[in-house]
Amino acid sequence: MKTITIKAPVDVDCDMRAWPAEYAVGGTGDVRLVRIESRSAIEVIVAKITQKNLLGEYEEYYISSPNVGVAIPSIPSLLETYWIMEQLIYAEMPTPDAVTVAQVLRDMGDF
Repeated sequence: MKTITIKAPVDVDCDMRAWPAEYAVGGTGDVRLVRIESRSAIEVIVAKITQKNLLGEYEEYYISSPNVGVAIPSIPSLLETYWIMEQLIYAEMPTPDAVTVAQVLRDMGDF
């Protein structure tokens, strides 16, 4: 497992400013399972999808957290930390967990 420090953005209401998170990535190809141990135990499924439009092909990501019941489609990059965090909070994931997931995905990076 990899350990990182999660830092809450200044404008986000968390009861802590920073906390540790450990995560492990499983799977190959275009689907990964990310297991996170932090303030909560969170599983996130990340899928990379290739889409086509008039300009050609492009890739986007879909993320789902089954144990929280949240799914977010059409993510252009896993590096979009603030946008991912906002979408997870809007989908009713607890704020500290949303911050954690977004920053773990950024650390993991696009694949």
